[in-house]
Amino acid sequence: MSSSVEYDVVIVGAGLSSLSAAYEITKKKPEAKLIILEATDYIGGPIKTVKMKGANGDDYWDVGASRIGSKQVEIMNLIGELGLETYEHYDEGKKYWQLPNGSIKSYSGKIPPLPYTSLVDVLRYFNKVDGMQGKVNLEDAKATPKADEWDNMTVDELKTKTLWTQVAKDMVDVLTIMFFGIPPTYLSVMQYAYVIATCGSWNAHIAGDRACKLNLRIKGGTRGLVDRLIEKIGKDKFALNAKVSKINQDGGPNSGATVETEAGKQYTARKVIVAVPVMCNASIKFTPALGSNHLLPSAIAGLFFVITYKKSFWREQGSCAATLNMQGTLEAVQEKTEHPILVVFDHTSANGNPALMGAFGALSLREKTSEERRGMVVKYLREVFQSDEPMDFVDYQDYSWSPCKEIPPEDAFKEERASYVLSSIRKPEGAIHWAGSHTATAWYDCLSGAVQAGQRAGKEVI
Repeated sequence: MSSSVEYDVVIVGAGLSSLSAAYEITKKKPEAKLIILEATDYIGGPIKTVKMKGANGDDYWDVGASRIGSKQVEIMNLIGELGLETYEHYDEGKKYWQLPNGSIKSYSGKIPPLPYTSLVDVLRYFNKVDGMQGKVNLEDAKATPKADEWDNMTVDELKTKTLWTQVAKDMVDVLTIMFFGIPPTYLSVMQYAYVIATCGSWNAHIAGDRACKLNLRIKGGTRGLVDRLIEKIGKDKFALNAKVSKINQDGGPNSGATVETEAGKQYTARKVIVAVPVMCNASIKFTPALGSNHLLPSAIAGLFFVITYKKSFWREQGSCAATLNMQGTLEAVQEKTEHPILVVFDHTSANGNPALMGAFGALSLREKTSEERRGMVVKYLREVFQSDEPMDFVDYQDYSWSPCKEIPPEDAFKEERASYVLSSIRKPEGAIHWAGSHTATAWYDCLSGAVQAGQRAGKEVI
């Protein structure tokens, strides 16, 4: 038999966006009775900071979402308000890229040294995309001048229509998969242009300079941001292992909503903020049904690693360790595991303890043991740096994040036109309000976007 508890606000999910909403409510209306319902036993979503052995003893490293940008207003303001400090991500020296044929080359600059015709091709494509994103209406995507055309065109089709050379096509495929987590075949041009527009431009989305979205890290780990927010909100405001299965608001326009967990516990609230990853909305039964299904193709999981070392041997080689594996990225879409590592970059701690971080490709690699994946990492690093030094590591950890039942991008792609979803994804439906980085109008799917969306939703329900 279910039991019901009454609240002013119920927040579904306990990621950064949820915490930002709760903090906004707590600051502006401290007397508000609120509860945050989290499906798992963990607060923080993709943010994960772990204690590991380093060159100079134990230290802390992010093995999930970690980097932020100095131009990202919302998260930089929040970090300052909470008394946290940042430090620069190391990006000096040569970089590496593995070509589709498997060969590994070093380079400097933002873009790998493509053949001249392919470089011209890629730059022409970027300029075209930047022109397109400038026309996107972020507040009402379906009012974008070419919304109908872009809804019905995939990035794969745009690539084929625009590019001449195969190398350029491969590069666009790789960058799309890397930055969106979605194969270009299942990503509409509308969603593509919209996401880029929230970052200001394509250059801001991928640039390696200080305009980049990823040039800073938080000292002590991003988990510090989560912990400070929990302190401000209050630990008693969280209910863990409370997966929401139903949200019912059929009692009339001013009757609030009832949120029910899988265990049958009910929470009645004047307002509800749903702040779960976009694909997780499909696991909640809404009564009455939503006007829009709120479903968009999105990255469904992540598998990351951190490996620590006694010294920064890559810096001694004049490298920042940044590595892009084109071959592995293109293969990952097909669930091939022969080249499992997608990217690598310097992950040295604020205390100067050397480390590298990277991401795996094929989701099936989650079925391997951590020791097996560690072997893959060491093998790949030896190939990249042409050295046995990667074998002399101090510690290793990896982390798999999968927020909910996985909906393949191809299934989400078929559901509804992106412009309609993007136009409705922030609009309250009765007592239900929306947060999550996918509802942000600045830095979609980034930590700063999560903060912006949470703050907006918090203000809406106060």
